[in-house]
Amino acid sequence: MLSAVQLYCTTRCDHVCSFCRVRSSYPGDADFDKIAGLLLQIKELRIPYVDFTGGNPLLCDWLGEALKLSNRLDQVSSLTVSGPMIARRGEELIGLPTILRFSIDGDESYHNHHGHGFYPSILHGLELARSVRQNRPTQLLFTVMPGEKGNIRSEIFCDVLRLAREFGVMINVNPLFDSEFSSDEMELLLWFAKQADVQTSRGKLRFIARGGNNIQNPTCKAVSSVLTISSDNRLVLPCFHREVGSISLDDLNLREAVNSSHRLKAMKMQGKHAFCQGCSIWCYIIPSWITLAPQRVVALLQALSLLQTPRDAILRFCGKLNSKFPYPSFNPKG
Repeated sequence: MLSAVQLYCTTRCDHVCSFCRVRSSYPGDADFDKIAGLLLQIKELRIPYVDFTGGNPLLCDWLGEALKLSNRLDQVSSLTVSGPMIARRGEELIGLPTILRFSIDGDESYHNHHGHGFYPSILHGLELARSVRQNRPTQLLFTVMPGEKGNIRSEIFCDVLRLAREFGVMINVNPLFDSEFSSDEMELLLWFAKQADVQTSRGKLRFIARGGNNIQNPTCKAVSSVLTISSDNRLVLPCFHREVGSISLDDLNLREAVNSSHRLKAMKMQGKHAFCQGCSIWCYIIPSWITLAPQRVVALLQALSLLQTPRDAILRFCGKLNSKFPYPSFNPKG
């Protein structure tokens, strides 16, 4: 069951994230006319979710028009933003996606290693989102990284949590894929996952602890659950990060590509390549889990993911009532 489309708008980026591989891939922006045609075809295939990704999608002049078209087609769209381009294009774009994520990986001193002014741009965007998005989901996409140079530290968690509660948004914890976490780091992550306003799957953390994808009994269904479309108009197989082949969409429509022998052959090998061992690339693993669940359960989980839980709402309200105890004590063993 196809549940998502990863639509690469561009491979250009003005960020310097050490863990990102996109900047080293083929250059260029997608063509808007082709993007518009793809969105119509995605609608025909009844794939409900489109992630506008990159690179930095904010660098694409046509992004606003593409998001408006996606809204007219009643698609669930998502967009992750960061950096100074928020100030330049925020008013135009922040109200458009169904789900808006601000990429962050720490407090101001830590996050600004991406470049000068990156953290203030997040604050500006959150303020703007608070005024224009009303009840539409807004999240902090908090990438957590292990090791001495990583950000799994209680003081950083405290700062990100305080920021989320100040602006009334959820934290989506994103463990850096293909990384090894120590037992102490996993303990702190498990504790953090229990806090109000923090949204993460404990199954995700268990998956990491168990070593990720197992090629003998693969979890990953990257080909059958997600369509990955590159900025140069190709259906990438099996996934963007581990490309071994592709289908040009210049000559075939999307339905023909989906039903092609090339893709069906790739489905037989999904999660089974040698490079798939231990993989935990979440934009493919999570849709893979969805394909294994009954359709009604999927619909319920998707609906819940767009809302804060009653527990979050209650704890947030209590925090506002009592300013002495708005944040939990950072003691994961307590």
